[in-house]
Amino acid sequence: MSGSGMGLILNRALPVGSLVKVESDDSLILGEVCHCRVQSNGFLIGLKLTQWLGRLNELADLNQRYFK
Repeated sequence: MSGSGMGLILNRALPVGSLVKVESDDSLILGEVCHCRVQSNGFLIGLKLTQWLGRLNELADLNQRYFK
């Protein structure tokens, strides 16, 4: 992962130009597929990141405190 991109290895191909949402426990990342290459362990997907929201657990805690 870099400031403007992210690589993922998936078990299926995604078309270039597809919009992708990547979620983890503490972040939400939106991006667009800029390349898809076959590898021995799946498909290497290159994403151009368009939006990133991190520290979601902290945001949820703040919401609980202030908006009860």
